[in-house]
Amino acid sequence: MITREDIKRLLLERKLYATVSGDLDFDAEIALDSMSLIWFLHGLEQEYGIQLAPEDSDISQFTSINSIHRYIEGRLSRAG
Repeated sequence: MITREDIKRLLLERKLYATVSGDLDFDAEIALDSMSLIWFLHGLEQEYGIQLAPEDSDISQFTSINSIHRYIEGRLSRAG
């Protein structure tokens, strides 16, 4: 299980958005480029054991913390 706060922390700690403050809203628009996506997916695997391959991850759905959370939860529920 991963929370929206976990996703937010990963985005901020991995410096994917160095100019964004800690008050990033869950619905705030974000844009992950290919390198940011790889780094984020690496963090998911390292810290939470969640494995998503870049080619399997529909980056177009990663537009906010909420949308990333929905995508991950959907993938986990289908896998479990």
